[in-house]
Amino acid sequence: MLLPAIDTASLTRPISNAELAEQRQRDRAAGRARQGPAIALAVLLGAIGVGCLALLAVGIVAAFGWNWFAVLAIVAAGAVVAAIAAGVVAVWRLVTGMPAKAEARLHRFAALNGLEYEPNAAPRLPGHLFEQLRGKPRNSRFSTRSGRAVEIGNLLFLQPRAGTSVSVSIGPVGSTSASADRRSYWRYVAVQLDGPLPHMVLEPQGRTTDGRAFPVGFDADQHLSLEGDFDRHFHVFVPKQYERDALYVFTPDLMAAMIDEAPGMHIEIVDDWVIFSRNGRADFTAPSTWAAIERIANRAASGIVERGGRYRDERTRGETSTAGRETVLRTVAPAGRRLER
Repeated sequence: MLLPAIDTASLTRPISNAELAEQRQRDRAAGRARQGPAIALAVLLGAIGVGCLALLAVGIVAAFGWNWFAVLAIVAAGAVVAAIAAGVVAVWRLVTGMPAKAEARLHRFAALNGLEYEPNAAPRLPGHLFEQLRGKPRNSRFSTRSGRAVEIGNLLFLQPRAGTSVSVSIGPVGSTSASADRRSYWRYVAVQLDGPLPHMVLEPQGRTTDGRAFPVGFDADQHLSLEGDFDRHFHVFVPKQYERDALYVFTPDLMAAMIDEAPGMHIEIVDDWVIFSRNGRADFTAPSTWAAIERIANRAASGIVERGGRYRDERTRGETSTAGRETVLRTVAPAGRRLER
């Protein structure tokens, strides 16, 4: 198996005091706990402001007997309280993310399953999903500590609608935004291959381009029609003159696995990675999420890993002085490394 069996039992067990203390230490080390005094000060100033406003309203009513001032004071005080509450919540979520117990649970889950959990990291993988990030990208991810490199995560890149502001908060199960378009969130599963393959993209049928990161508009003459009903599920794009290479990789068994285990997912083979992605955030606290991740990695991606391990690009043939015969290099010729747009 590419991804070892995942034990999700720890996602539902209570967090101990020691685990909570360890998480608070992580927060302090990451600078997420330093804003506590600032938040307390903001609450205090807000309370003082509301009190002053209330006293002013009472004084005006007592002096002039204008009852409508009392109504105005109540409305204004309510607005101030609401604004302060919203600001405090936004700042708190930005600084600390999700509650410490939830984040501690994910760290524990990762440690018990041989994974490394990074709640707020810079994206590092190749491919259009990562290269097309807009604004300030955030990456909440799990990655294997040993064996084959597998990375699972959530990505946020901001695509706000015209005239809206964007407020972002980073939490242990991904990033959220109060006003950003939901389509700015992508979940993904990435598996490293044994060597590079030609750049190939499988775009699920029925997707629209309005406000989405995909598709990216590849040249139409790079579209490859595969056998059976695979075209009903995915549009396949491969570099020109690499059609036979794609047919070598996408065997009937692999195409069936793609249909069964990765329906509706954007699949990109780029350099020595295969990346399965989909619009929306993954809930890493849900056992069902990890069951789906295991199926993608161990059933769909495994076929690409197997075929990729034997693939050689014949266009990279070159002379070797020692063997006295041509050898095929473990790389891809420049023409096959990226699709044209």
